[in-house]
Parts: sequence; structure tokens; C-alpha cells
Amino acid sequence: MSTLFIEKYKPKSLSEYLDQKEATEKFNTWLKKFIKGETSKPALLFGPSGSGKTLLVELEAKELGFELVKIDPVSISSFEELCRALSSTLTSTSLFGSQGKIILIDEVEGLRSLFPRFISFLIHVIEKSKYPIVLIANNAYALGLRDIRLKSETIKFRRIPKPTILHYLKRVVQLEGGHVDNKILNAIAENAKGDVRAALNDLQSILLYKTQIHARDIKIDVFAAINKLLRAKSFEEGLRVFEELEIDYPLLFQWVAENLPLIYNEPRGLVMAYEKLSKADIFLGRIKKEGNWSLLKYFFDLMFGTVAFVSVGKRKKFIPFKFPTYLKKISSSRKDRGEEKELVAKISSKCHVSSKKVISEYLPFIKLLVQKQSKYRKEVINYLSLGRDEVKKLIHLS
Repeated sequence: MSTLFIEKYKPKSLSEYLDQKEATEKFNTWLKKFIKGETSKPALLFGPSGSGKTLLVELEAKELGFELVKIDPVSISSFEELCRALSSTLTSTSLFGSQGKIILIDEVEGLRSLFPRFISFLIHVIEKSKYPIVLIANNAYALGLRDIRLKSETIKFRRIPKPTILHYLKRVVQLEGGHVDNKILNAIAENAKGDVRAALNDLQSILLYKTQIHARDIKIDVFAAINKLLRAKSFEEGLRVFEELEIDYPLLFQWVAENLPLIYNEPRGLVMAYEKLSKADIFLGRIKKEGNWSLLKYFFDLMFGTVAFVSVGKRKKFIPFKFPTYLKKISSSRKDRGEEKELVAKISSKCHVSSKKVISEYLPFIKLLVQKQSKYRKEVINYLSLGRDEVKKLIHLS
């Protein structure tokens, strides 16, 4: 299962493309008009993440034999590089496609946020393009996209319906030769909120445990494995439990850290255990920061050694272990964090600074300026185009 499901089960042709009939028809109509010279407008595809916007363009280019040239924030480091790449693409002939090429500019909001002059430059160059240009955005009505939206053929993508995602997940499970309880598949499809990529990632994470899964099995297996791990009497025993479970080691770290106080009834043993675990955490941090995977053996030594070799004050009776509080809080606050991220991005775009700088330098002052008693409240709110809910969210940001 080394290949990501989002790549392994990616539709190979338009006949396999999922449930975006209206958007597909509108895109095809626009593309035919452009090829015939009946329009010079770019297409602006917008809608939720994972709804198939980029995929549709890839499949259309493949079917037509067009070269697909992609430009996105990840591949661009400066505004000058962006200008050069786009200008070169617009003027050069296709190297691979026998019919021509399609220029795909992904994450338009991100490019606009990174490079404030991007939209005005784009409007200038699209008028000269002899190739179809496709713009991808989550929200066509986002701040700063008005000018390009008015000059584009807008095509809206809706969320993929839950029944469609559920059917797709069942097919993937069947192709993988496994079995997953319908309750779990329903939960995955529901939690995906129309994002097929998210659903496939969740399914792959679950199938990493074993090939047959029922609704009650996930919880039982993890709790049973944590119980075995925390009661391991040797490093080898702890490692064996980890290999059987095949759980992600940062997640396993959270389980161990949360439940250590339940294992030890003497402070001395708990202190010794946490001392080892804190050193394991240092190595995990270095692995994440530096990408130095050779340090992983030291992480394992310290984490499994924590419970295997610190036996002072260990409880011998049955203990009901707890799900990591940190993960619960992260999950429950996902919506709030998403709204906060959008608010910071909005301020970042308006003030022409990075999100990092908004958080570290701008927010403390903006929060003061939008307080009810502030005489600058109305002026600041109008300048940032903040709604009532956004003002409330801003005031309570930590």
C-alpha cells in the first residue's frame, strides 16, 4: 500500500470522472469555443477542495492530445519568475501535445496573496494568449479576484455528493481486496464534506491497520495495542506491538504521552518515564524539521524504552486508557481554525504582508482598534471589509 490512493485510483479518462456533469459540459463548451476562435476569455473554475477542478482539466487535455502546462504557488518563488514562466508559456509552441496546449494556473487566490500585482499582470497577458488559459480557485468571489472574474468564463463546481463518494470508497475497498464496515465507510464519506481526496486519504489510513475492519474494531485494536505497549517488559516486545498495529508513530507518541500517568502510581517512576519520552520527542522534532530519518532508531529506542525499562511504581491492575486529548481538541477545533486561517489570509491580502507577519505583528494592534470603545473601529472594519462574525472572531483570537 505504498502508492497513495489519490494517485492509484485517480480517474484515467473522462468516463471515470465523478459527478460534475454541469461543470463538465460548461467547460467543454468554453474549450470548443476557444479552439474555434469564438472566445478569448480564460475559464475560471471554482468550488470546494477535492471536487475535481484540476482533474477535469488534466483529463480534457489528455483526451484532446494537448500539452498541459501547470503554474502554481509551489513551483514559483518570486513575481519575476512567475512573469517569465507565464510569458514564455504564452509565446512558445507546444513541445509535446500534437494539437496545442492548455495553460493551467492553479490556486489563484494563493498567487494573488503572494504577489499582489499578479492579477493585473494576468489581465494584461491573457488578451494576447493564443492558448486556452484555465484558472483554478476555491472561491471566485474572494477578495482581489473581481477584476479577473469579470473577464473570465466562470464555471462552478459543487461538492461531490455523499452517495457518490460512498460508492467510490466501496469500489476501492473491493479492489484492495479488503473489507470495511459500512458504518465506517459512511462516516468517512460524511466527514469528507464532498472532498474525494480527503475521503481516499482517510480510507487508506484506516486500511493500514488491517484488511478487515468493522465499526468497533478500530477503537478496540488501538486500545488493546496501547495496553500491550505500555505493559511491555522489553524493547522487542514494544516494537513487536508497534509493527503489528502499523499505526503512525507520531500518533502512537500522543497515545503514550497521554496515558503514562495512568500506568505509574509513584511520582519517581512517572518522572523517569517522561524524561525518556521527552528525549524521544526531541528526536521526533529533528526528524520532522531536518528530514533526517536516520534518527528514527533513537526515537524508537527512547519511546519503547520508556515503558519497557522504567518499572518503578507501575500499576498492575486493569486501566481504561484514554484517547489523546490533544487530538480531540485538534479535531473539534478544525472548523474554528479554518475560519481563523481565512481571516488571517484576508488581512494578509489587504495589508500586502505574509500571514506569519499578520499573526506576529498586526493582529495585536488590529484587535485593539476594532474594540467597541476604539474611535478607529469603524474605519478599520471598513478598510479590511470585515463582517460582524469576522469582527467577533478577530476580537477573540488568541
